[in-house]
Amino acid sequence: MSQDFETAVDNVVTTLINLGVDEPEFRDKVNGLGLTQYDDLHTANQNSRQQRMKEALREMRRQRFLDQFEDPLKELRPMDNNFLGAVDALFEATLKRRAGWYTTPEPPWNSHVVKEGGMVDREKLRSGIEDMLREMAPRRVLYITGDGELGKSFSCQLLRVVAARRGIEIAEVDLKYWDTGTDGASAEDVAKSFADQLGLEPPTPQPNTTPTKKGKDLAIGLANAIRSKKPNETPWLFIDHVDTCSAKTEEIKPFIQGLARLAAVETRNFRLVVVARKMDEQTALGQEAARRAVKEQVKAIASSDIEKYFLDFAKHVNKNNFSANDARAACQEAWNRAGGQGNIFDLPYCLWQIAEEKLS
Repeated sequence: MSQDFETAVDNVVTTLINLGVDEPEFRDKVNGLGLTQYDDLHTANQNSRQQRMKEALREMRRQRFLDQFEDPLKELRPMDNNFLGAVDALFEATLKRRAGWYTTPEPPWNSHVVKEGGMVDREKLRSGIEDMLREMAPRRVLYITGDGELGKSFSCQLLRVVAARRGIEIAEVDLKYWDTGTDGASAEDVAKSFADQLGLEPPTPQPNTTPTKKGKDLAIGLANAIRSKKPNETPWLFIDHVDTCSAKTEEIKPFIQGLARLAAVETRNFRLVVVARKMDEQTALGQEAARRAVKEQVKAIASSDIEKYFLDFAKHVNKNNFSANDARAACQEAWNRAGGQGNIFDLPYCLWQIAEEKLS
């Protein structure tokens, strides 16, 4: 066990005794947890109440239920700030094993990990999200491209983390959802999905109109609904697989370009994220919006990226004895679990599993 943990245990027990908490009172709290019996815990010095109380805390940590003892422990002297501070220090020294120890750091766009998987590299993506959240003169459109199976779609997970931590609504559309048989997504399908997710009335296209005008009108209708019903909010719209789906291009292209122009040029109160594999940004967003967009060219994940991920996360949870060699071993284990070097489909989830095992 780390020296920090032992120091914290010593401070808690010493403070308790100085506050008049004797062993029977402490024993009742341990036994009240119902997970172990105080008298079943043994230490090398059975004649010392301090050693027995410390051993109880050590054993609960070893058995992975010390976090459940936080509230009962604080109830022993809930009005003493020094004691409560000592307890907080104890749980910091246990590498944040409490519920939420994996909570992403602030700012959330620099997130190391979420339960749904680890976020590695993507430095430009992170800075782009930060820029898009600024109150003054932000970028409003993010365009993500790159070869297949590099984690472009998984970028939305980072956006979900940011949205949750900032109280922002996010609506997501995967254009492949409508790839059934020869049919693909229409602009009306996508606009309705966004509206439903945001609790808005779906826009309706004008009858007997051209596909191009239909796409543009639906973009304007959706943007107008957001501005009318959510004037003080800034929802994010995420559109995936723009050039690898069977969508009705003659409608979808002007729809996406319309949204991009409304966000980037007319500065409407929403943000747009568009994901494609090979399409250039001017084709996807239109010339004006493309000039104002943040672009992220996703590249392959390198082992050095994964090693940095583990080292950064170890620092986040105060695991200071986690070395560069440990990070290299964890990286190799991540590749093995993901199916080999370069296979990233399961990599985010493997990263989370290994972080949980080695850093908690």
